[in-house]
Formats: sequence, structure tokens, C-alpha cells
Amino acid sequence: KELYHRSRYAPLNATLTASPEQVLEGRVLTLTCQSDGAPPPTLILSRTGVELHREDHAHNLSFSLSSAQQQDSAHYVCESTNPYGAARDGLNVTVRAPPRNTSVLVLPSSVVFEGQNITVCCSSISALARRELPAGQRLCAGFRPLPGQRQQRAGLRDPRLLHQRQRYGLFILLIRLLLILLLLLLLQLLLLLPLLLLVE
Repeated sequence: KELYHRSRYAPLNATLTASPEQVLEGRVLTLTCQSDGAPPPTLILSRTGVELHREDHAHNLSFSLSSAQQQDSAHYVCESTNPYGAARDGLNVTVRAPPRNTSVLVLPSSVVFEGQNITVCCSSISALARRELPAGQRLCAGFRPLPGQRQQRAGLRDPRLLHQRQRYGLFILLIRLLLILLLLLLLQLLLLLPLLLLVE
């Protein structure tokens, strides 16, 4: 009777592991769940609450992704159950990928005058950001022509400030265009003035 009680117990020591621990995009990712129990438990592997794989009456479960993608980054859970109880273990998996969609923006415009202040912004998408930025912000560097110092330290700029700089740059451009038009009109008047005097 004592032997019978010892041969029936709830799952123990449920463990979930990933191999490799740091997986790169496009590589194979294998998740392994192990648990003891009598009778042998049912092992269920799920990702964010959605069941991926199940093994009945087993002590081991193995599930592989042949080509891991960034959308596979999630919280995985292994649950072990039998009629006497349950055990579970969780694991956060991050699929690492190189930067992509990298772009450079020069403000107020890509055409600037010598001595003019400019802001250079670099944006990129990556699963491994060296520096986390709030949503909608970029990493920017401001440049000012200072004696003996051409570049200032890079910093974070508010998007509203960037938009203001863009609008200011467009305003300055319009003013310059208006001045050019006025100069052209004055030149035309100067050229036409002698003809008007001759007609009179």
C-alpha cells in the first residue's frame, strides 16, 4: 500500500529551456520541456496563451522552429499535468536580428548654406536596440560651426522641435524665393525705364 502511494504523485520540477539561448533570425530554435510525474504527465507548450505542441504521457517535449523570425519573440510556457496536480515553467525568447530600414534625415533640408546649423537624424528598426527611445523619437546629432569644434554631442530631440525646424526651414526658403522675385522685378523695371523715357 505504501509502495502504491509512492508510485503516484503530481508533476515535479517542470523546466523549459531554449537552444540556443540567443537565437538569430533565420536560425533553428528548439524549445525543450521536461517534467517528472507518476503517471507520466501531459506536457503542453504554448506561446502567449496559444498551444503550440502537446505530448501525452511523456517526461520530455521538444518543439523546433526551423527559421526563427522576430514575430517568434514571445513568452513561452510549458505546463505539466496529471490527475494529481500540475507544474509549469515560463521563458522569454527574443529573436535577434540585424538593423534594417536605416534612413538618414537632414534638417532643415539636404541643401544647406555654409555656416548654417543643421540636424542629422538617423532612424533604424532592430530587435537589438543599443538605446531605447520613446515612441516617435529618433537619435539626432546637431552640428554648429564653432571654432576648433565641428560636431556637438548627439542627443535626443523632441519630434515637435524637429517639425518646428522643418517649418522654419521652409519659411526661410519662401522668404528667399520672394526676395529673388522682387530683385527680378526691379531689374525688369530698370531695363524698361529707359524705353519708357524714350517713348515719352
